[in-house]
Amino acid sequence: MTTLIFPILIFVFGTLIGSFLNVVILRYFSGQDITTSRSACPKCGNTLRWWELVPILSFTFLRGRCARCASEISVQYPLVELATGLLFLTLATPLSSTPVGIISTLLLFTITSLVIILFVIDLKAMILPDIFIILFTVTIFFYIMFSPSKSLTACYLLLTTCRQPFNSMYGMFIGTGFLVLLYLVTRGRGIGFGDVKLMLPLGLLFGLWGTISLLLISFWAGGLVGLWLLLAKKATVKTAIPFGPFLLGAAVLLLLFPSLPLHLLTLLGFR
Repeated sequence: MTTLIFPILIFVFGTLIGSFLNVVILRYFSGQDITTSRSACPKCGNTLRWWELVPILSFTFLRGRCARCASEISVQYPLVELATGLLFLTLATPLSSTPVGIISTLLLFTITSLVIILFVIDLKAMILPDIFIILFTVTIFFYIMFSPSKSLTACYLLLTTCRQPFNSMYGMFIGTGFLVLLYLVTRGRGIGFGDVKLMLPLGLLFGLWGTISLLLISFWAGGLVGLWLLLAKKATVKTAIPFGPFLLGAAVLLLLFPSLPLHLLTLLGFR
């Protein structure tokens, strides 16, 4: 029974955090303080009642519409709640019962939450706000400090005896350096400077081969999506497409599958 209750609680906790992330994203665009006002319908302005704020379920029972004005509710809300719940559930298994293990898991939850915030904001507005990148970097720094033996891209992938924090520093410098070069060569047309700044914490988190894997996955995915948009005539060669969501999506993959860089190295013939 206990083994069944734990994942349910983690999932519910994740959906509640996802609901809060939606508030953070909405308040970022509206400029409102997240601590000074209650949640309200963005169309009619009516304050939402408790039963309209239950993650996923409220959207389902209300059929995606406001209970007062019947205006459509963005599908972003249940998707963010569901994604956060599923990611928390996956990343919390297994959960160490030691104080350091619990702190490490909570930091990993925070990293995941910031990934989701940055993903949605960049997807909607092609902006990667500095405040969230700074919080992202600080959280990753503490995560590495609390869990040096749990490097998300284990040090053996370096094929040397290199260990943290050198692995993290290599990832940060190589990943950021590559995007800086791309930014300069294209004069900011091929990639935004926000993506360059985002690469700092991502490189720090994933280390050398993890960062290389992250960039490969991001560019492959970006190229495929761009090609599909061109073939579907939903974009032209001049259409700007945010690159941040591809970096952050690849980051989620590496969080879920830490051994992925090793498989990519093998596929590319480096091992």
